[in-house]
Amino acid sequence: MSTMITPEKNWYALTSAEVAQTLDVDLAQGLSDAEAQRRLQQYGPNLLAAGKKESGLQAFLRQYQDLMQIILLVAAAVCSSS
Repeated sequence: MSTMITPEKNWYALTSAEVAQTLDVDLAQGLSDAEAQRRLQQYGPNLLAAGKKESGLQAFLRQYQDLMQIILLVAAAVCSSS
């Protein structure tokens, strides 16, 4: 098997048949259990790396780190007090 998975490949531009052919997968049957296990061992599980979860308050405050957001808040405060 000469499956070559590269991040440079424009996977989004390929048809499902082209992707299946590139990855050596039968669209009708999928992978056999043995092949799925082999690929799991070779590439690892299909998981995203989990980062540190931020609290809701931190997420809210992060929105106001931008200078333009602060200017808009000040402008809204000035306009509402007039």
